[in-house]
Amino acid sequence: MDNLANNGAQMKPTLIVTRPVQQAQEMAQAAVAQFGDQIRVIVSPLLDIQQNALAPLSDDVGGVIFTSTHAVGCTPMRSGMTAYCVGPRTAAMAQEAGFLTIVGPGDADGLIDLILADPPRGRLAHVRGRHTRGDIVARLGAGGVQCEEIIAYEQHAISLTSEALTALKGEFPVVLPLFSPRTARLLSRQRFFVAPLHLVVMSNAVKQAAGTVDAQTITVAAQPNGVAMYKATFARLEALVNNAS
Repeated sequence: MDNLANNGAQMKPTLIVTRPVQQAQEMAQAAVAQFGDQIRVIVSPLLDIQQNALAPLSDDVGGVIFTSTHAVGCTPMRSGMTAYCVGPRTAAMAQEAGFLTIVGPGDADGLIDLILADPPRGRLAHVRGRHTRGDIVARLGAGGVQCEEIIAYEQHAISLTSEALTALKGEFPVVLPLFSPRTARLLSRQRFFVAPLHLVVMSNAVKQAAGTVDAQTITVAAQPNGVAMYKATFARLEALVNNAS
């Protein structure tokens, strides 16, 4: 999606959203709703999500762990099953799908602490993508909670679009939010960029992964969740819009 309307609009700050396509479109739409034609928006996912075919859960699994919205709906649900969800957005999707949800604080560390503070009676299954962080299964096992892994989807790396690359090699400011260390590393492989680049990252781990990307500013979200990322990204856009006016 690109709300560029005329040649003069090229001087506006550009937001490049690299999330998987559905989430990227949602963020792009929210940005346009807030800023209108004051900004340019480019959707250029760095990951393509493809769901795997899955067998039903084992009979002894009493609950699931979702650390991403992509995992919700991938696993056959049993009536009354509990879902431990990394944050409120994932929990909302799980609740809509019929799970009984327990909501974590937005990151894997906090979710692990929550589970260990009140361990479930049965075995858990972490439904996740091929690439993940946090060592959830091992850390829960060390705390006495049995948990298995289910690889529910693949996250295939894809290149930036030509439109995104043109903006990153231009002369006008670009705001680029990064939600995971892997997307930060994928971005760094496609440098070098010459545009005034403003990164917004979900955590210090993402910041470290983006260390080879030359940016004028790097903002770490106040909390490792989507709400904080939207807030930090839109605050940076607001500052650039005000500076340009």
